[in-house]
Amino acid sequence: MVLTVIVFFIGFAMRFVYIPFTATQENIDNILGRVMSIIFLAMNRFNSIAYGIVSGLVAINILLFKQLC
Repeated sequence: MVLTVIVFFIGFAMRFVYIPFTATQENIDNILGRVMSIIFLAMNRFNSIAYGIVSGLVAINILLFKQLC
């Protein structure tokens, strides 16, 4: 149950990440390509970190579930 709540809030918080990126795109005109490449790189790097965190949480929950049964 706790894992479900944590994963829900992680997914919910991901929407707030896109708001600054959209604001950056609207305010930058002459170097938009460079800014977008940095944003794309950061988004891809944080995805792998997020996958690691979520898989670790799932593994902990599975271990706790096996101990309770």
